Amino acid sequence: MRRDQVLKLCLNHFLNSELQFHEKDEKTWLWSAQDFSEGQLQKEKFAIRFKNKEIAAEFKQAIDKAQVNFQLK
Repeated sequence: MRRDQVLKLCLNHFLNSELQFHEKDEKTWLWSAQDFSEGQLQKEKFAIRFKNKEIAAEFKQAIDKAQVNFQLK
């Protein structure tokens, strides 16, 4: 994931079945992962907030689908 406008790398980690996403509120998801965006592995906490709850729900559905697909491989 890159930041808008400056395109700086701000999130670089695997999406696997072990990651746990937690709902902070209806528009925000939280999780922790080993991130490599700064060139070395570091345990980081992430949050993503969406414009509305529908977009947040679509994000979580995509994450759930990707995690199931990861388990199948």
